[in-house]
Amino acid sequence: MARTLPINMDETLEEHLTYQSVGFSIIPYVIEYDYERHDFMPLHWHKELQISWVYEGKIEFLIDGESIVISEKDILFINQKKFHSSSAIEGNAKTLCINFNLDFLHPKIIEDYIEPILNNPSFVYYRLPMVGTLSKYFSSILSEIPTQAAESVNETGSTNYFQVVNLINLIIEEIVLKFDGQHNFMKKEEFDTLNNLLLYIHQNYTQKVMIKDLTDHAHISKTFCNELFQKYTKMSPIQYITAYRLQVAQEMVITTDKPISTISEQCGFGTLSYFIEQFRLHYKMSPLKFRKKFHQ
Repeated sequence: MARTLPINMDETLEEHLTYQSVGFSIIPYVIEYDYERHDFMPLHWHKELQISWVYEGKIEFLIDGESIVISEKDILFINQKKFHSSSAIEGNAKTLCINFNLDFLHPKIIEDYIEPILNNPSFVYYRLPMVGTLSKYFSSILSEIPTQAAESVNETGSTNYFQVVNLINLIIEEIVLKFDGQHNFMKKEEFDTLNNLLLYIHQNYTQKVMIKDLTDHAHISKTFCNELFQKYTKMSPIQYITAYRLQVAQEMVITTDKPISTISEQCGFGTLSYFIEQFRLHYKMSPLKFRKKFHQ
């Protein structure tokens, strides 16, 4: 789905944001998920904090290997440097996201109250209920984001950050008061190793990639490699490689006029028939039918 993202994601899966305001590191934006097109936000991480409100439909988030389903009754706060992805379930969905740094707060408040929680290895995400006051702020922010049918992701055009800052403050206050320090967390060694493996795949997916290539590259055992992928992507390494190739292929099918055979070859599939088989299994239609229906 990342055809029109207001962010740039490099080969290590880190997002690099471009903020509209020089004074504030805050960017609100809407993501729309077309369920039939299999829209999704691919696995990634960023240095910024993130707040998400699913205001239409349901979205499944995978955060450091844990699956969480979020609806309009929930608000999701994701900590820095956490691997996460998201996709709609049951039907189309829309979410309002706010990515931000804490540079609008006094350094003493950050140091004394917020950093101890953010730096706690147990703090991966926080889920809190949508209540009246928060709902008012979210709805107001949402009303300022333009709707453009051709775009999957739209940024706010507002330069008024008071409501956004007030919303962030209320959510952070809730977390500071109620976070109990109990959660599973991803070890730094696992984060660095998985990031290294994913980078290798994203740089070499056009070629034949075997598990031995991954284990040799990262100097780890086959068992540890399989455990990492199963834990944090819910897939085996080979399944992830195929899924990533299909992700790139789907993008090319929709946004280019390249022959399907060329796309198959450039995405690292061994044969055209295998590519069409995998594409059909994942997207429930052939690449040509998919292009005819969703070509941009």
